Amino acid sequence: MKTTSAGFVFTSAVLAGLAHAIGMAPPPPVELVQGFDWKDPFALNAMASFRPTCEAKAQFEALEYTLKDLMEPPPKGLKPWSKGLKAVFADKEYPGGWLGLDPHLNGRSLLLMNYDQMPLLVRRWIEQQERTNGKGKALFAVLEKPKNDEDEIEKVVQFPEADKIDRDNDKDKVAIFAPGALYGILPLWTAGTSKCEDQFVDLSKYKPRPSDGGVVGWVMHTEPQNYKTKLDIKVQALKTKEVRSGQEQGQAKSASREEL
Repeated sequence: MKTTSAGFVFTSAVLAGLAHAIGMAPPPPVELVQGFDWKDPFALNAMASFRPTCEAKAQFEALEYTLKDLMEPPPKGLKPWSKGLKAVFADKEYPGGWLGLDPHLNGRSLLLMNYDQMPLLVRRWIEQQERTNGKGKALFAVLEKPKNDEDEIEKVVQFPEADKIDRDNDKDKVAIFAPGALYGILPLWTAGTSKCEDQFVDLSKYKPRPSDGGVVGWVMHTEPQNYKTKLDIKVQALKTKEVRSGQEQGQAKSASREEL
């Protein structure tokens, strides 16, 4: 996804922040990143024409930071991973914060989650994108946890082939990503606990707007408390509601009266 501002470069954000702080430039406006088409489908009038054939919900907890927290040590910041984040996100466009909005400068949000707490289907998707240079490459930075307070993680994890991954090691990793990275794969966050996994893992069915046979989803979040935020994800598979003819509706009403 592209934004009209400079790319997701940490050095640029820091320099711009300093310039603003000393009055050299006005704050840039908060704007929607280019290419962000996601809206809450459950608030659209178009949903009245569809019924859910399957629904799944899931809740997760993450730590939410902004770029101004980049050089703060945990739990107040991301200092151990700052070099690794710069390496993976350098020259990448910021994929947006919540709702796809970009506050620019040091207001840009980043979420941190323990890698083993993310659904397996999400982890597999991330790993496949990294291995194959897919469209989702570098949306999620997966890095090792520091072994001590002085440890600096300079590189993201390089994933082997799927059959060679040891899941026991996932507990020693974190994933760091912009909130905007979530929206394009919301069904994967709920698929594993749903009754319609096959539909939800097929992201070709997942669209910003409701459609017959399609899948829609949305994420809500709480305001951070001590950097902690909760994510509530809801996903539905849809089918167009059957519209009865006037004659059929009249017959149904007559049948109901006769039953009385």
